Amino acid sequence: FILFFFLMIRRPPRSTLFPYTTLFRSIVNEALVTAERKNLQTNTLREIAVSLNKDITFDEIMDTIGEQSRVLVDAEMSAIALYDDKGDFGKGRCYGVEEDIGKRMGRMTGKVGILNLLKLSLVPVRINDLSAHVAYSGSLPEGHPEIRNFLGYPIFSKDGKPLAALYFANKRHGDFTEEDENILTAIASDAAMAIQRGYETVELERFKRIIDSAFDMIVITDNDGNITYVNPAAEKVTGFSVEEIRRENASIMKSGLHDEDFCKEFWENILSGRPWKGEFIDRRKSGDLYNTSAVIFPLYSDSGEITNFVSIQRDITEEKKLYEQRSEEHTSEL
Repeated sequence: FILFFFLMIRRPPRSTLFPYTTLFRSIVNEALVTAERKNLQTNTLREIAVSLNKDITFDEIMDTIGEQSRVLVDAEMSAIALYDDKGDFGKGRCYGVEEDIGKRMGRMTGKVGILNLLKLSLVPVRINDLSAHVAYSGSLPEGHPEIRNFLGYPIFSKDGKPLAALYFANKRHGDFTEEDENILTAIASDAAMAIQRGYETVELERFKRIIDSAFDMIVITDNDGNITYVNPAAEKVTGFSVEEIRRENASIMKSGLHDEDFCKEFWENILSGRPWKGEFIDRRKSGDLYNTSAVIFPLYSDSGEITNFVSIQRDITEEKKLYEQRSEEHTSEL
């Protein structure tokens, strides 16, 4: 009887199962693709975060942000533009296009059209049909690739100052989505900190070039007088090389001719946070004495504590000798 029962139950025709099998495979494939995409996004976000926190150049910062974010949102083209102090477009770099086209795109001013729209926006700008958008100027620069859809993402500093803008064009599959905006939000804070750090590094390098080329001797010490920086002019004034002076105490140039009262008043003055102006008699490496006119002022931490002292000194030895010589001549004439 049992055998008869199983023989009577026939397997459903293959044609009946086919639609359900196809649907199941489609669901599984879509889930696998989604999981793979999420895994790629997670790994890329991690790589961006690690890269942006390394000691890299400003151009490397821009390349990391521009190229990696293009991969994240699956765009054919991307660009990153930095704003200058006036809020206008400064430096720009493009990705996913030929080099000569990228250079021309990097020189775009953004005073009109879609780029200007993003510059004025506090939120991301997503456009599915660029040609139909009211802000589209109607034409692109010569040689510029066609743009179907567009995603722009502004980057701000922690105090709300516009730092840069990311641009993406021509999503490879469909239109840009809210998910793409969320992905960019995930890298925006790291990007902002990296760009801000890049600006500060450029400013520090510019400042260092200025003081390195100064004729006056510039010395930076910690609170105990240990030298942390000295510019090349110090070599000519003191006779010590920069390498010999750095990490030494400022007393390496001390002559011993200033009395205790002078030293006490000097330290009380600068430790109180007041700038000090006066003259020193110091000793060169050769043992010869020299005179300097000096201005010394403190540097403060964010918490308001004195961390360093900056001393700007000018060698006035020859001036002092000339003055004394003229004084002696004037006295002898009397």
